Amino acid sequence: YYCLGDPSSSTWRQAQTALSHRINPGSSPAASPGASSIDGPDFYAVSSLWFPAKWREGKGKLLQLVVASCLKSIPVPDSESWEGSEAVFKACRGHLLTFALLDRLHSIMQANKGGRGAKSDAEGEAGSKEASEGNLWSVEADAVQQTIKEEETRLLSACEELVAYHEEELAPSESVMEILDVAEMLQDVAPAGDVDEFIRKAAGVGTA
Repeated sequence: YYCLGDPSSSTWRQAQTALSHRINPGSSPAASPGASSIDGPDFYAVSSLWFPAKWREGKGKLLQLVVASCLKSIPVPDSESWEGSEAVFKACRGHLLTFALLDRLHSIMQANKGGRGAKSDAEGEAGSKEASEGNLWSVEADAVQQTIKEEETRLLSACEELVAYHEEELAPSESVMEILDVAEMLQDVAPAGDVDEFIRKAAGVGTA
């Protein structure tokens, strides 16, 4: 989280602007002129971790971008159902699993928001006493150490949860529909719940 600096930094503002541009309903899911393979839908989906409000606002758009990008390299399925096509599933599976993990990570981070908690009255009084006795540096160092320890504990717990979620729930999925259903993202496709039509639209945009 610290690699972008704080919200007042130019790097942070540039990243936020770039993400906003990608999820703007008027922007094309096709890659921007001069954009590299790295500067693509998966990159912007990951960058949304720094901007949870943008994720909530544009998750459906980012999902469309990811699927459109996956379908660029495959021929039109022979079957009538795109959602049931093995070629479509094979092309999209890895990217959709990553997207679903990002969605779960957003939920975990939101649930842990503000998890540091307020100091108790006793802790506050003790801290004030030590600070007044000239031990301010020591108090601050201890506080930073405790914060890091708490954040690392939550991070390790979240990682274990993500691994279990991937191995036990996501990975066994055998279709695009099943991945989206397990990840509770059927409401994020448009038309809502119509995965086949969503894929068709994404493919049409992706090949434009």
